[in-house]
Amino acid sequence: MKPLRATRLPLYRQAQIYARQGIDLDRSTLADWVGRSAYGLKPVYEALLKQLKNVSARS
Repeated sequence: MKPLRATRLPLYRQAQIYARQGIDLDRSTLADWVGRSAYGLKPVYEALLKQLKNVSARS
């Protein structure tokens, strides 16, 4: 099974899918997880951006 985020489903649809499987997850919980993940990945994003800018500057 694909991770639900990989299918690009809105959070309310993901919550419905989990509910059908007996897992009660509120959309606000899913939104919190998405926000925390984005915040946690920000240093990775910034490092990649810096690398890309360095490669572009050399070309």
